[in-house]
Amino acid sequence: MKPEVWKFKLYTYDLWSDGEGGMSVNDLYEQGVIEVKARINPETGRYSVTDRQLNRAIGACGLSWDGDEEYTLYASDKRGNPACELRRVK
Repeated sequence: MKPEVWKFKLYTYDLWSDGEGGMSVNDLYEQGVIEVKARINPETGRYSVTDRQLNRAIGACGLSWDGDEEYTLYASDKRGNPACELRRVK
């Protein structure tokens, strides 16, 4: 099947130390719209994107993504701290 182009708004964070070695979000900033080609995942039969695709689209490396692809995806760095988010544009 033909890939679908998914659009997301990228938001970056202003982070503050939480006093326990981690970081928490103080504020967020809209950075613009990115596009990613979603492909059919053979295991689920649904369109999806990979962490690698998302990282490439925003020019990042090593972020892990979680959330709902239909609404908002949240990125964490290797230490588990929040990095940014992508909100789906329909």
